[in-house]
Amino acid sequence: MTTDLLETLRALAPVVTPGEWIASESDMFGDHNIQWKEGVETDTDHSAIAAVVSNLRPWQQVEANAQLIVTLRNALPELIAALEVVDLVRDEDWLAERISDSLDVDWRPLDAARAIIAALPKETDNAHD
Repeated sequence: MTTDLLETLRALAPVVTPGEWIASESDMFGDHNIQWKEGVETDTDHSAIAAVVSNLRPWQQVEANAQLIVTLRNALPELIAALEVVDLVRDEDWLAERISDSLDVDWRPLDAARAIIAALPKETDNAHD
């Protein structure tokens, strides 16, 4: 799952609407518009990027949905970087080399790497087995 998610986010990052996003206050229908933060230059006169429509859901849920979308979009670079680290740590050879390079102690870095990886949550698709 991590690898697929990382690949998807890497592909989307350069093509999604740029800039910092915000969720507006709800309108009279309980909808929230997602838009560029004020002061962000855009190629269009329209500031709305998307709308999270109430569809008869409680307004708190609609507001939370809008905030989640905004938070995830704004954190996209950090999410990609974190997933890249997770991907590296799951690579036994990479991790063993890092441990070996960082320690002056004579021990088997591959054993330590395997122990660390064994302690990590397992992916359901077993992509790294």
